[in-house]
Amino acid sequence: SPSSYVAYEMNATFWLFSGEPRRAISYAMRAVEIEPKSWWSYRTMAIAYSELGDHRTAVVMGDRAAERHAAVSADPDMMLALARSYAALGDRSMTETVLSLLFTYRPEVRGTQQYRDTLVFVRRALEAASSP
Repeated sequence: SPSSYVAYEMNATFWLFSGEPRRAISYAMRAVEIEPKSWWSYRTMAIAYSELGDHRTAVVMGDRAAERHAAVSADPDMMLALARSYAALGDRSMTETVLSLLFTYRPEVRGTQQYRDTLVFVRRALEAASSP
C-alpha cells in the first residue's frame, strides 16, 4: 500500500539485509515521510549510512531512532553499526558507551561473528584516529 509506512519499513529492511543500503535508505525515508515517529526506519538508516561510510549521518539517524524508541539500545545491528561509526569518527568514549549499553541488554552478542568483525573495525579506526 502506498500509504503504509510499515510496508516501506519492511522494504527498507529487506534491501538493507540484501546488501543494498542505498535502496534501504530510500524506502526508510519514504516511511518517515508517512510516519515521522517511525523509529525502525531511523534505525535502518543508521545501519545503512554506517555501511556506506557516512558515519556522521549514521550517528544522527541512530540518535533519532533512540529518541523515538529507547529499546533500540538492545538492537545488535544498530548498536554495532553505531560503534563502528563512532570509532570511524574517532570518538572512543561514545564507541565504548554504545558497546557497553548493548552488552547490558544483549551480552550474548559478544559471541557473534558480527561482534568480532566490529571489534576489528573499531580497533583499526581508533588506532588510525589516534595516529599523528
